[in-house]
Amino acid sequence: MREQTLGEDHPDTLHTLRHLADAHRLAGDFDRAVHLYDRAFRGRVRALGAAHTDTLAVLNLLAYSLRLAGLIQEAIPHYEQALHGMEAALGSSHPDVLTTRNHLADAYKETGDPRRALALYEDNLPALVVSLGEDHPHTLLTRSNIASAHLAMGMRKEARHLYTQTLEACVRALGTSHPLTRAVYHQRRSSRRGKS
Repeated sequence: MREQTLGEDHPDTLHTLRHLADAHRLAGDFDRAVHLYDRAFRGRVRALGAAHTDTLAVLNLLAYSLRLAGLIQEAIPHYEQALHGMEAALGSSHPDVLTTRNHLADAYKETGDPRRALALYEDNLPALVVSLGEDHPHTLLTRSNIASAHLAMGMRKEARHLYTQTLEACVRALGTSHPLTRAVYHQRRSSRRGKS
């Protein structure tokens, strides 16, 4: 109705499309979310330009939904485009840039490219430490992801060392029963199998 009245590229129409896509994504209807995010993205490109931060935010959500839909190879170029645009518009340490960089790193890791994932996780870590602190859950999760990437590259000794450091920080900051602490504990245990 809004689209018929205002037009497909009107800001209110695009806003509604994005929120409708959000609702489908949160409900687990990833295919529909992808379709709606794609429409919202294309409309924002026409209305605002490809480099506008709102356009890039929707592109990141499109990539995320593609990943959730199991279309990870299709998601990666969208993440890359969103990351480059966001870095240019917002700087390399902006929270939206850190989130997009982390999503791209996760996508690389999921497709079996731990080297590229590691580089992005390591790029994120200093900004997370500065903005959130050493013991923030996001910082600790990134440290765990760095250890995981080392492990995926066959660098077990380095991975075990990083997992141990991260586990100690998790216990200190979050306690022994926190889900992240438990996850890092199990990851460290798993890294001991097949010692190198």
